[in-house]
Amino acid sequence: MALVPDTLNVALAKAFKEAMKEFIDITKKSNAKDVSEIAIAAASVKFALTASAAIDTYIRTATIIIPLGQGVQTVPLTGTGSTITPSLPAIIA
Repeated sequence: MALVPDTLNVALAKAFKEAMKEFIDITKKSNAKDVSEIAIAAASVKFALTASAAIDTYIRTATIIIPLGQGVQTVPLTGTGSTITPSLPAIIA
């Protein structure tokens, strides 16, 4: 499957939204005089966790196909002769 940037964009927008909600929640609930550093740190962690999962999923959806002409040579168990076949797609796991 080809990488679909729109899927990643939606996931990153969702991650940012979740981070902003975290920021707002902390600013509303905190009694600290200057809550900005606390809220920014918490929102950053929320974004990092959500975005990294989205990026990981996006990358793992890629199928890498070796261009035509790239053969894979195999030798039968008998040890005589060999065959050349096109390589199979590589999937990131």
